[in-house]
Amino acid sequence: MSNRKYTQTDKDIIQVQPDSHQREKYRKKIFNTPNTIDLWHGKDDLARSKPWVGGRGRDIFTSHIIQKDVTRDDIKYIWNSIGLRGPDPDYNAKTKILFGGGSLSLGSGVNVEESFPYIVSKKLNASYINLSAADCLTDLTDLLIEYKSFEPHYVILNDTRFLQNYGWGLREMYKVRKLEAEPGYQKYFTQSDIDCLKLFDYFLKGLFPKAKLILAFCERRAWKSIVPKFHNILKIPFEAKETVVDLARDGNHPGPKSHKLMAEKILKGIENV
Repeated sequence: MSNRKYTQTDKDIIQVQPDSHQREKYRKKIFNTPNTIDLWHGKDDLARSKPWVGGRGRDIFTSHIIQKDVTRDDIKYIWNSIGLRGPDPDYNAKTKILFGGGSLSLGSGVNVEESFPYIVSKKLNASYINLSAADCLTDLTDLLIEYKSFEPHYVILNDTRFLQNYGWGLREMYKVRKLEAEPGYQKYFTQSDIDCLKLFDYFLKGLFPKAKLILAFCERRAWKSIVPKFHNILKIPFEAKETVVDLARDGNHPGPKSHKLMAEKILKGIENV
């Protein structure tokens, strides 16, 4: 190790780099206390989930839906033996699926049996691991490497809130909102995301050479315009008005009927791979 003495500037630079502490923070966001049950999780909290019949969905992707039902009180977040949502994985299963994504693929606001990862896996008689919910797609890289030993037949990723961990840029954008309107700022952010997805295409193929690779994404925010033509990954877009037909308990995410439609789109895509 170098004996160089760091200046204050050097320390500031080091602190914003992804290090082991930050990676552990991402891990804690995805993994929960094993073999426990939570009644609320993430945006699906008690304050947000009060009955509000007549209210619109609180996400761009769900804003066209009006809540018609009262709040459900039967939803539970059951964490398996490794702290993830879903049944315990069977490494010896004939068919295995590795899911990864944000709160949508976690099944926020619905029961696990109503979520598209569960529905897809049950239809294929597959064991699965669900690495959700990550804020950034790049937060999944270490975990995908870690669970390479699962040897999945399918790797199905879902869009996350952000694509890359460029927190420094986001902080500056929020501090000076005018930056968001700067054409150069937006241009380089967009190009950076496109390049990242292209790299992810080859990263996944190298990591899982025998698996069928799928990116199922909501046509919302920047994802609609940044997803490039892949060489290895099958793209399955979830069109908002065709796929999102109801709301989850939190009034923010798609509901059970929407998850069923998403599962059907994924299964149809798998047939055509």
